[in-house]
Amino acid sequence: MVWDGADFIALGGDGRFSNHFYNPQDGGDGYLGFHDALTWAKEGGGNEYSNQKALEYFRDAFRPPNLERRNHLRAKMFVAVGHLLHLFNDMNVPAHTRADSHPLYEPLEEWMRGGTNADENGG
Repeated sequence: MVWDGADFIALGGDGRFSNHFYNPQDGGDGYLGFHDALTWAKEGGGNEYSNQKALEYFRDAFRPPNLERRNHLRAKMFVAVGHLLHLFNDMNVPAHTRADSHPLYEPLEEWMRGGTNADENGG
């Protein structure tokens, strides 16, 4: 089941969601061999929305003489910033700091959405 755009990305078949976990107490090891969220956010390792890529998009957005290309790069920069904010938010969700997979339901995330009380759902 897909609820909104962010959930669609998180549930995507490319495994991006597996790079959203980070435990600072164990050195930030990734989940099931994937990158940890901090590394994924900073360097990427194939992440076209990493901090490094966002900075490249920002820098390159001022170079092309073509307005359409500049606007395209600016748009990519803002999408990358959105992805980074999502990762930083995920690093504050307890399940993400424990590498506790929750493919369809996470009590804290449900509570933050304004849904049901986490305690009513065993959370």
